[in-house]
Amino acid sequence: MKIKFKRKYNIFTVAILIAVLFTTYVIISLKQYHDTHTWAVISVTGEIDSDTAETFSFEQEYQKDDTIKFENVTLKITHVQMDGTVTFSVRQGNLYDESGKNIGTDTISKATVSNYKLDNGFASLTVTSNRYQ
Repeated sequence: MKIKFKRKYNIFTVAILIAVLFTTYVIISLKQYHDTHTWAVISVTGEIDSDTAETFSFEQEYQKDDTIKFENVTLKITHVQMDGTVTFSVRQGNLYDESGKNIGTDTISKATVSNYKLDNGFASLTVTSNRYQ
């Protein structure tokens, strides 16, 4: 009787383990698909204070792990959500919020202008559109 119980227990344990592994695989696959099939178009504008004021303005499509470079600042996109919300981290240079606090990471939302200060100027980032497959 105990042998049958152990056998049933072992089969049940193996079935649960297989289900957990399969579920984990599906979740990881869906996350990878999301990361490679979700984009945001980000508009970057700004001005550099120097002897002659220099402006910059560009718009480009980005996805997770892409970089945005302007002046001496490099931002790495760490997450793009399907609603157009983008999270980034500062990889090089200094980026400050409007009050002058140094920023390491931040999140910008679709159709909302986010203003930042630079060491010698300012920049504005806006998610203008997004798409996913």
